[in-house]
Amino acid sequence: MQLTSLNKIGPVNNNQEIPKGFWREEASDQYILFVHGWRQQPWERRRFAESAMKRLYWQGYKGRFGLFSWPTDWLYLSTFDDLNLLRLAVDPQNYDRSESIARRSSAFLFGLMHTLNSTYKSFNTFAHSMGNVVVSEALKIQVTAGGDSLVDNYVASQAATVASSYDAIQTREAIDEDSIFPDRQLRKNRVTVVNTGGGPLGGSVSPVDPVTAILKIPEPDKYTYSTPEVGRPQNPYSFETFDEYLKQNKMNVSYYGGIRKRGAANNIVSFGNFRDPALDVWVSNQELKPNLGYSYKPTKVGTPVITNNVLVEGGIEINDKFCEGLIGCTELLYSNLDQRAEIMSRIIEARSFALGSTRGVNGEVAREVNLNSSFGYSNGPFDHSAQFLGNNMERKGYWKQLFEVFDL
Repeated sequence: MQLTSLNKIGPVNNNQEIPKGFWREEASDQYILFVHGWRQQPWERRRFAESAMKRLYWQGYKGRFGLFSWPTDWLYLSTFDDLNLLRLAVDPQNYDRSESIARRSSAFLFGLMHTLNSTYKSFNTFAHSMGNVVVSEALKIQVTAGGDSLVDNYVASQAATVASSYDAIQTREAIDEDSIFPDRQLRKNRVTVVNTGGGPLGGSVSPVDPVTAILKIPEPDKYTYSTPEVGRPQNPYSFETFDEYLKQNKMNVSYYGGIRKRGAANNIVSFGNFRDPALDVWVSNQELKPNLGYSYKPTKVGTPVITNNVLVEGGIEINDKFCEGLIGCTELLYSNLDQRAEIMSRIIEARSFALGSTRGVNGEVAREVNLNSSFGYSNGPFDHSAQFLGNNMERKGYWKQLFEVFDL
């Protein structure tokens, strides 16, 4: 199959199987599908898949194995020098652009998963890093469609996805504590009141005219909460954050809500490296959203209630408006799946850390495997992909654990 119908994606083989006859298939009713991550050229994707296949074979697997290859962007990075920041500066939106492609590739994975699920008695999948965006989005499509189980077990390995999108309650950690931009309180969803001239309020500015007051409103946290795009009620400032207001109004439905609890995947397990250097960089990338050329320009309806320069009651509703364009605004609609991919990848910042580096995520995640304490993963430059890059003698514990989760 060719991926030809999505803009900015282009043709790519969406499923590459290990040739029949490579080993004798003693369990022809079993299938494992691997989904790769960001910044892999086609030959690298195949090498990771071949390593996975062989190491599962050495654990005793004798079924079918496949690779879902999606068209991630690529740029050269090296673990042997200190020039990666300069390389990233040449193409600073490479990662977020790839994430948008990952989200849009999920429709094709969704179709493939349906085929495999109906063909094989046992169907399991695992994804690495950004590959978990593709898998989670495919499972979300199944939930939205109201379908039955699509996969038996899904292992999210070192997942470069937003933790709170699986668990709206458990992951209330604020990235701001260690922010490289300490003045950016937007991550905590605070609504800032500014005067009519646009400057910050100070003791000398009093009172503020509530009719002309400008509210500096952050992007909605679509990862953690289900919020309406039009007529979103604004928060009374008696709540410390917009998060608290949303929870009080029972809007805490995570973005991937239902992908396990409503049965799209019977079981979801997170394999986490809680010292993962790549997922530390993922946090810094969140700080840089919205990307250059993208913006959030909400409009407010109504009059806010302001006392002593503090927004004490909402009094207004917010209409979301997401924009693309350095000059002007080409509006992106959240209801359009392709445009939503751009909004989630390029405009809306995460309010939690990555799933693959966060302990104790519940919600749609049934349990976690600690790669640090169980298998000696660390913050080394190769440890984001150690199960593929290390030798099997050192990393066979990972593959044994994966095999056990798949219950084969």
